[in-house]
Amino acid sequence: MKKILYGVMIIVLALASKAQTANAAVGDLINIKASGSTYTGVGAGIGTINQTWNNMLDGSMVLSNGVVSGVTFDFTATGLTTITNSVDRGFNGTINNNLMNAYIYSGIAQTMTFTGLDPFATYDLTVYSQSEKVPVPPTQKLKITANGITTTSLASVGTNSTFVSGTNYLQQSVTADRNGILYITYAPGIGTTKSVVNALQLLETSAPVPEPARLILMGVGCLFVVFYLRKSQGILEFVA
Repeated sequence: MKKILYGVMIIVLALASKAQTANAAVGDLINIKASGSTYTGVGAGIGTINQTWNNMLDGSMVLSNGVVSGVTFDFTATGLTTITNSVDRGFNGTINNNLMNAYIYSGIAQTMTFTGLDPFATYDLTVYSQSEKVPVPPTQKLKITANGITTTSLASVGTNSTFVSGTNYLQQSVTADRNGILYITYAPGIGTTKSVVNALQLLETSAPVPEPARLILMGVGCLFVVFYLRKSQGILEFVA
């Protein structure tokens, strides 16, 4: 019987360890751009050179190192546009042209959704948004909301050819829910009529912590197994 108890203890410890490390992938990065030609850069300095970028319409996402992630991405929008006129692209002729030459857009609140993330894990979310050079003055601001927190950009300047935090990209810390889902709402900022999203990056910064209730249930379940085994052998005394 002692061997059984030792075995049960080992199982509990193994399950606890698994609960602490399952799905833990700190440092995993998912890059997504609206559409267009191949891009392998780092955007506003996130990730490494020659990394992989998904297109928004891909659905199933791969990590920046090309490994399949098990994460899916979906969005709603009024439309998806590629800026065909190079004179309307502030990033035209730069190494980031293929990142910023397409966007999804809307005049009302829309959603972007990640599924298959690590439950309760924390991520750094970066969203890129820059209007075309026309009209002038800029009439687009991006407002994103996740986990009840809203961040709004300044008016996008279509002539920018470099990344400016708070203007043509926003960053926010977000947390996946218990089902590994992250809901993001994007909408025009106050005083503007259109929001655009060129690209986004999602970097896992902290692994999920196992729920105490789950560990307790595992322990109770193992004790029940011990009691059942003892009873089946005709040993009814309580094991302290």
